[in-house]
Amino acid sequence: MVHLLLVRCGVPFHQWDRNCHPGCYASLSGSNPHQYLGGLIDLVKKTTLIAHLRTTLLERVAATEVELASTLAARNSDTKSSAGDKHEVGRAMVQQELDQLEAQLAKTRALLQELDRVPLERNFDHVAFGSFVSTDQGSYFIAIGLGALELNGEKCYVISIASPIGQAMQGKIEGDEVFFNGKMIRLLSIR
Repeated sequence: MVHLLLVRCGVPFHQWDRNCHPGCYASLSGSNPHQYLGGLIDLVKKTTLIAHLRTTLLERVAATEVELASTLAARNSDTKSSAGDKHEVGRAMVQQELDQLEAQLAKTRALLQELDRVPLERNFDHVAFGSFVSTDQGSYFIAIGLGALELNGEKCYVISIASPIGQAMQGKIEGDEVFFNGKMIRLLSIR
């Protein structure tokens, strides 16, 4: 659990006053310090989620690189004494596996680059790339297509804006409803 004390000009947020600290109070998102704090907590959640996704993707890159190196070493150490078609078929299969691993590695690196494009501090008024959407059916992070994951006991669907549900939600605002896979999904908040 994260405990956060928001202080501006040395004054805790619950003591902010429009008259005492008008500059600080006016710089808040909206006119309510509780709304600002909620946005800050959402930013911490989004940052934590992105850090978790980055770690997951980097682990995938490392595992794929190890497998790629191992497969490459196996191909290169294959003896030339094998006779005929059997040897060529074996080498072709290893090459096919190498091609698949290289494609998987390129895709994972592309996902990392896409994740780096997510705007952290932007507040969204509609569903778009980088938004975090809470619905009556669960939470969705619109960024890259990785599927469902659990973080700190909460389930979240990490989806691409190009996915079918991402397309259905794109441009929607809080309170809108989306019909998807035979279910009506109500969008509760967008951050």
